[in-house]
Amino acid sequence: MDGQKDLRISDLLGMQEELQEKYKGIWEPVEPHRARLQLLWLVEELGEVVSIVKKRKVEGIMEDPAVRSHFLEEMSDVLMYFTDVLLCLGVTAEEFSAAYEAKHQRNMRRDFVGEHQHYLQEEQNWLWQKRKTTGPPENSAGPSAGRTSPPSAARPKTTRG
Repeated sequence: MDGQKDLRISDLLGMQEELQEKYKGIWEPVEPHRARLQLLWLVEELGEVVSIVKKRKVEGIMEDPAVRSHFLEEMSDVLMYFTDVLLCLGVTAEEFSAAYEAKHQRNMRRDFVGEHQHYLQEEQNWLWQKRKTTGPPENSAGPSAGRTSPPSAARPKTTRG
């Protein structure tokens, strides 16, 4: 990794505990009832990430070092608040790691396309109806440009949901 450190969950929790200790008496203590507020701050920081992606696009993050640096700073804020939520609720690195690994194993056994076929078909039908009422997009080319019936075998690619 070119000499760069790969942080573990326990490292992240420890760093947040260190920061909390530094501001003890100034910041509210890390307690279960504060988890809700920390989640709200996390969402606010995530909004800043979304703003960068929206305004500067993925290309900006990939090609402009200043944009990339800002993106990583905001992602770090998201992760810091995420870690604070774990601390507020007393979640250990081992507990979170076990839950994450178990979720990964479940996802590896799942058939996302099969599970979401109903929704994929609804989306496909909606797109077909929209095209039917508005016509194919201008400048459209290819085998589906002049289609007169909905595609029966085409399945859109999906992301994990």
